[in-house]
Amino acid sequence: MKIVNFTLNFDPFLGDQRERNFWELLYPLGGSFIILSLRLFLVKFIFTRVGVWCGLEKVTPKKPAPNPALEKAYSKSKKWSEREILGLSKQIDVDYTKVNEWFKLRAAQDKPSVSDKFGNSCWEFFYFTGACTWGFLVLKDKPWLVDFNQCWTDHYNQTVPDDVWWYFMLCFSFIGGQLLGLALDIPRKDYYVMVVHHLVGILSLLIGWTTYFYKFSTLFVLVSDTCNVFLEATKICKYLNLRKLSILVFVLFTLVWVSIRGVIHIFLLKSITLDAPKYLPAVRSNVLYYIFIFCGLGFGLMNLMWTYFLVKVIANFCKTGAMEDARSDVDD
Repeated sequence: MKIVNFTLNFDPFLGDQRERNFWELLYPLGGSFIILSLRLFLVKFIFTRVGVWCGLEKVTPKKPAPNPALEKAYSKSKKWSEREILGLSKQIDVDYTKVNEWFKLRAAQDKPSVSDKFGNSCWEFFYFTGACTWGFLVLKDKPWLVDFNQCWTDHYNQTVPDDVWWYFMLCFSFIGGQLLGLALDIPRKDYYVMVVHHLVGILSLLIGWTTYFYKFSTLFVLVSDTCNVFLEATKICKYLNLRKLSILVFVLFTLVWVSIRGVIHIFLLKSITLDAPKYLPAVRSNVLYYIFIFCGLGFGLMNLMWTYFLVKVIANFCKTGAMEDARSDVDD
């Protein structure tokens, strides 16, 4: 199978209209650290403080007394049954009640406050709203926004318009920053899924740039990110106890999710798998093309998983009236 030849000259100019350059992908590498730094600054000094100003608690839990033996045990498992705690207390010769209390205090250290959750959701909302708005302004006059097959026309003679170049690099930098920031994130039940998601996203953008699929990549990112605007808006309203507004935004999120992840994504996958070879017969001999398709199918599988979580949230809401995020809450 044929592997695409990369351009080996490094051109330091930013965003001018020209043939895309493989080495330009060094920019998102630095951009990822800039995005992560911006996130840490805004969350700590702006968004979290806004949450406290709105009445959200910023509680610093009491720290447990230093105990290397218990810390080692906690690092192996964060959940201990009464029987296991009793056995551990006998093993290290510490009273059961003290061991149990130590585990509770230690677990509280890993549990984020509502204001912390609010701050992170504000960052996500801030980025996705800005990126989606900019992305739409960039792509609104591009033919591939309404006709997916335009992603494959005049394929090998493409130059990258300035606005598309900047939008692509921003999206690449953001997902890199998200991957770096996972170590600092609020604990999630789907942590490893998000690691895979970000790695697949980086791989798909890398291939999209080097194989002239950048049109498709910008389109895929734009429609995908749109869902996140409504998701984070729902969380923000929930944290602020704006119940009626959170329900309204959640309904909008569900409609957007179904229309984009359930419909538009299918047409995008159809375009890359069935339509692209009609316009580009030679693409069938390019191994990167099949890896690109694999990335798209990977996103499709993750969409199915998150749709399952969404159905659980809806079912729980209909049953109890409570709206809990089964996907991203801390697994207590």
